[in-house]
Amino acid sequence: MPQINLTQGIMKYSDIKPIFAGMSQCKSLHSYGPAVRHHCIIHYCVRGKGIFRNKNGTYEIGPGQAFIINPNEITFYQADEKDPWLYTWIAFSGSICDRIKELFPVIDIKNSSVFEDILGLVRDGIYYPEEYLIRLIRLFEEILPASPDNMPGYALRAKDYIKLHYMEDISVEQLAASFNIDRRYLLRLFKKEFGITIVNCIVRTRLDAAYDFLRAGFSVSKAAVMCGYTDAYNFSKMFKKYHGISPSEVEHGQSAVHPGAKDKDEYIPCK
Repeated sequence: MPQINLTQGIMKYSDIKPIFAGMSQCKSLHSYGPAVRHHCIIHYCVRGKGIFRNKNGTYEIGPGQAFIINPNEITFYQADEKDPWLYTWIAFSGSICDRIKELFPVIDIKNSSVFEDILGLVRDGIYYPEEYLIRLIRLFEEILPASPDNMPGYALRAKDYIKLHYMEDISVEQLAASFNIDRRYLLRLFKKEFGITIVNCIVRTRLDAAYDFLRAGFSVSKAAVMCGYTDAYNFSKMFKKYHGISPSEVEHGQSAVHPGAKDKDEYIPCK
C-alpha cells in the first residue's frame, strides 16, 4: 500500500495544498473506519468495487467512480467480498475544500487520466507536491462547476501559473496571450492585486525556491537550472542582490535562517 507524503514540499499553497497520495489493491472485505479525517481526500476506483458510507447514506462504488471524504465527517468504506477494488487517492487541504464539500459525495470521472497520472506518480515514488498540484487543478476543472462568479481572477490565475512554471521561460506576453487579454491590462491588475510587478513575482518565486533547493543540498549550478536560469554567474548575482547572501554561502550551510523577500518592489531583471 504505497503512499507518498507531500508535506515537506518546497512550495506552499493556501488555496490548494497537496498532503499525500497513494494506491492500494485491497483484499476481500478490507475496510477503513468509521473514522474522521481533517482534510479532503478523493478516492478513485480503478477496478473492482466496494461501498462508501457517510452521514447521508451508503453508496456502491465501481470503476470510473470516485468518492469524497470531507474534513471532520465520519466515513466508512469497504472493499467488495468477491471483487475487491484497486483504488488510488489524493488528500489535500486549503480553501478549495469549501467548494468540494458542496459536491455530491460520489462522482463519475470522465477523464480518468488525472488519476492514472497520480497512480503513476505514486508508483514511481515522485514526492514533489507541484506534480500533484497540477493534477489536482486538472481534476477540479472537471468536477467543479464553472461560472464567472467562482472562476479565479486574472491576477490570481497568473500568480498560480508562475508558481507552477517558474522553472520555465515565462513572459508577460505569454501570460496575457493565454488569458486572451491585453498585456498592459494584466500588468495593471497584477500590480494592483499583489503590489509587485509580474516580472518581480517571477524572480522572487524563482529565488525563494532556489534558496530552499540550496538548503536541501543541491549545488549552486543545479539550483540555478532547477529555477530556470541557464547562466549560473548571473543567477549568483541576482541571488545575492535579492537575499543579501551568496548562494554558495547557503549551499555550505553558512545561513541557517531564510533572509526573506525584500519589501519594496525593486526591479530585478529576469535574465
